[in-house]
Amino acid sequence: LAATATVSYKYFDSVSRRVDQTLLLFSGDREKLDVALSYRLPIWSGAWNMIRNHPVNGVGTRNYRDAYRAHVEPDDYYNQINVVPSHPHQYLLEIASETGLIGISGLILILLLFIRQWKVASPLQRKLSFPVAVSMLALWFPINTHHAFYSSAAGQTVWWLAALYFALLSATPHEEGKTTPVMEPGGSTGEKKWGGPA
Repeated sequence: LAATATVSYKYFDSVSRRVDQTLLLFSGDREKLDVALSYRLPIWSGAWNMIRNHPVNGVGTRNYRDAYRAHVEPDDYYNQINVVPSHPHQYLLEIASETGLIGISGLILILLLFIRQWKVASPLQRKLSFPVAVSMLALWFPINTHHAFYSSAAGQTVWWLAALYFALLSATPHEEGKTTPVMEPGGSTGEKKWGGPA
């Protein structure tokens, strides 16, 4: 692994540039930190100002881009390059800035439902839903940058995974001792007990 990383850094410009940019995180300089974060600090700052000014219901779903310039300084980086960010690239900030405490409360509620459903599920139900749970954790991991929560393919994927998660945890497996047909080698149909060896 170390050899692969070393070779990639030495011979692939895109890798070396990204590594060098990421290392700026430890420079202690705000401007270099912003470069390391791909100029995320201004849009996070704008989202925070929206949260402070509209704490209850935010600026409205998908209204981040319309409210951005009213919540940043005139010398903001994106004002200087004449670009309006469409969302904060961080789903917690996006939900809080666009839907306020109402949206955050809804997010906390559904997370509690995820946990509750997992606790009451059987070991088999947990096993079935585990890959989906890991996928959702990867998409919802807070220390990350994200696509738009409300309007992107990533957002749609999150809700599809959530529906699948609840469906798998609510599935009723065959009762112990009942049999279900299985295909034996050679094409013949046999029977096995649920949870037993094939």
